[in-house]
Amino acid sequence: SPTVAGTLSGSLVLTDNNLNASAPGYATQSIALSGTGTQFTISAPASVNLIQGSSSTSPISVIPVDGFTGSVQLSFPPGYGGLPPGVTATFSPNPTTGTSVLTLTASSTAAVGTYSLTINGFSGSRMATTALTLTVNPPPSFSLDAAPASQGIAPGGYSTSTITVTSLNGF
Repeated sequence: SPTVAGTLSGSLVLTDNNLNASAPGYATQSIALSGTGTQFTISAPASVNLIQGSSSTSPISVIPVDGFTGSVQLSFPPGYGGLPPGVTATFSPNPTTGTSVLTLTASSTAAVGTYSLTINGFSGSRMATTALTLTVNPPPSFSLDAAPASQGIAPGGYSTSTITVTSLNGF
């Protein structure tokens, strides 16, 4: 992870101390590395909880490094690290130079579960990412149970029954 912005280069030296040579002359390989240090970072909440059929908003901040003043396009990658089925996302404004509001919306049939998401930020050839954990829960509800489940009542008679209300999903 580069700690400074701009064009960077370096090398990685690999030492094979098992297969191709014995001590002290282990076989080594040098691999050239190059890239561009990011001039911004992205800050997001660590986690978001969402109920099927609802929306949630969270601030996403672009934090400039070393005088960066560009705008950053925010998105979720397709596939791994992207949004689960039934969940949509919008960033407003997008691109941004500061804070954008992420709106996550889960359809009533969105897959319940916990997902590791990646938010990507692009500015030209520069890119930064941040992680976000999304938990999709079913909506709060309740169930009813009657005991006994059924009973007969003679004309003019009476009967008692116990009705139990059970909370589901935080109702």
